[in-house]
Amino acid sequence: MSDRVHPGDDVIQAALDGRLEPREIAALDEHLGACADCRATRQALAWVKTSLRASGTPEAPGDLEAAVRRRLATVADTRARGGRRGFLGLAAAAALAGIATLLYRSRWRERPERDLPDLLAADFTAYRGGALSLTLQTGDAPELERLFREAGLPFPARVFDLAMMGHTLAGGRPHMVAGRPSAFFAYYDSGGRALVCQMFPGLPSELPEPLARHEENGFSFGVHARGAVTVVVWAEGELLCALAAEESRADLLRLAVAKAMRSI
Repeated sequence: MSDRVHPGDDVIQAALDGRLEPREIAALDEHLGACADCRATRQALAWVKTSLRASGTPEAPGDLEAAVRRRLATVADTRARGGRRGFLGLAAAAALAGIATLLYRSRWRERPERDLPDLLAADFTAYRGGALSLTLQTGDAPELERLFREAGLPFPARVFDLAMMGHTLAGGRPHMVAGRPSAFFAYYDSGGRALVCQMFPGLPSELPEPLARHEENGFSFGVHARGAVTVVVWAEGELLCALAAEESRADLLRLAVAKAMRSI
């Protein structure tokens, strides 16, 4: 996908919803890396998605269309002040505002949205298969934390050295999961098996009932299984942290507990 052939808004929305195949994610990521206009589109659509989720009701709020218009117009104005013609003009903003409301009302008639463990497992599978690449390959945790700060993540991403637990840091990337910014970083064990950690804004109430739950030192760890992938999720303040790997549930839980304890 070249930066001269823009993906449709439906493609960007499908990426935010976790409905793209790994090869499609890779192509879209390549395009977004070179196209500021489409990054602005993704930012606007991600804001719409987050706003809809936060409402918690199948009826669109009465002021949703006006709010979306304001947000998209702001994105377009910001792009214009930067000296480039924004992809989202006011007419497009108005159209997207109406579409967002219609999509919101219709999405409840479609299949349920994939839950967070589904999306986290899909990200792990995409990375392991080569569809998601690391922005920075490094075994230096402070260097990777600096990457996340410079990328503008709205929270401090803590990257820990897990060498004592048999896992070597490989690097990371600023990422998006479920329409929100995420610090995505990967490790490998001595056998070359991947382990992915993500940190992103979220609440435990967003998670489905886990397969198993483990309580330790004030943390509550939920263990989820998605095919061959195990995902362990826990809260650290206003962030959700997750480990995903094709490891035994006991081993992955042990790593999650070790990481959480180091955050105290």
